[in-house]
Amino acid sequence: MAEAAVIFVLERVADVLAEIHFPKDVRPEIQRLRDELKRMQCFLKDADAKQESDLQVRNWVSDVRNLAYDAEDLIDTHILKIESFKYKKRNFLYRYASTLKARTKIGKDLAAIRTRISDIAISHEAYGIRSIGDGTSHAIANERLLKLRRTTPRGQDKDIVGLEEDIATLVARLVLEDQWRAISIVGMGGIGKTTCAKEVYNHGDVQTFFDCRAWVYVSQQFRTRDILQSIIKQVATRTKDMTKLLEEELEEMLYKLLQGRRYLVVLDDIWSTTAFDSLAKAFPSDGSGNKLLLTTRNNNVALHADAQSLPHELRFRSQEDSWKLLCRKAFTESIDRVCPPQLEEIGQEIVVKCSGLPLAIIVVGGDAFKEKMAE
Repeated sequence: MAEAAVIFVLERVADVLAEIHFPKDVRPEIQRLRDELKRMQCFLKDADAKQESDLQVRNWVSDVRNLAYDAEDLIDTHILKIESFKYKKRNFLYRYASTLKARTKIGKDLAAIRTRISDIAISHEAYGIRSIGDGTSHAIANERLLKLRRTTPRGQDKDIVGLEEDIATLVARLVLEDQWRAISIVGMGGIGKTTCAKEVYNHGDVQTFFDCRAWVYVSQQFRTRDILQSIIKQVATRTKDMTKLLEEELEEMLYKLLQGRRYLVVLDDIWSTTAFDSLAKAFPSDGSGNKLLLTTRNNNVALHADAQSLPHELRFRSQEDSWKLLCRKAFTESIDRVCPPQLEEIGQEIVVKCSGLPLAIIVVGGDAFKEKMAE
């Protein structure tokens, strides 16, 4: 649904505002984009309900969805550019000028997106689409989006490329350090934090070392009691009805379940120190080798969780690994996963454009090859 697409872009805009320092004249433009999208969202539930029987409304919804995806692509592309400047071997003045230029350009590009939003918004009246408020519809669409994005330790990726050393290092840190530690995998969105954490969590040495393990997806819209209940269900042999228990009672129950056992709990996609603090008291911190494994974009969260534990930062993939990943993901129907000669040139262009970000390689590469092969 278009509403879920808009909510996703609103999250990405929030990411941009939190992660990147923009010139003073650019930040207001991004905030205005966010406000326009929020206003647009008020009309989407009514439009979604009418589009099946009205071609004009269906086209309007399609325009909104395409605009949301364009905004998402624009945001991710600029984040990627700015992040890639950090790792290029150029002098400080060059990196600063390049970064400033990219930040200014995103402001102008987002202004163009905002103009498109205004044009589309004006047409809703002509099609009889009314605003129905953003309370209930936002909650429903947001819950739907969370279900789509929720992670589990199952369904490991068979095409792991460029993470082998990271996995080996993290496994060693988990099983060789005989004291409590909160170890964090840190990096920008799409760089492979969850993929890496899955491989570590399911590694044979890790399964042997720990008495019990649990995996929970935290996210920005976390509910402490839901997370506590999920961990309890994974580490307890039997569970009683927890619906009437207070958060404090759930916290105490989990603490007792973990006490005296060597445990590993993965907190995937944790965004804030507040989220960590709301859970921390439930984890015994004795010296028996217990571990928390966090994935986060925020280095401050990692250091807050355990100031004595060095965050493990994932890097962009090398050009060689990027090419391998592209071939393995784009040519799944080929036995040897080799790029056809006629597509090598465009494939190499994609690798350069994506600058080693795995998610960009998979998404951009897959779409580009599909379009090329369909021609």
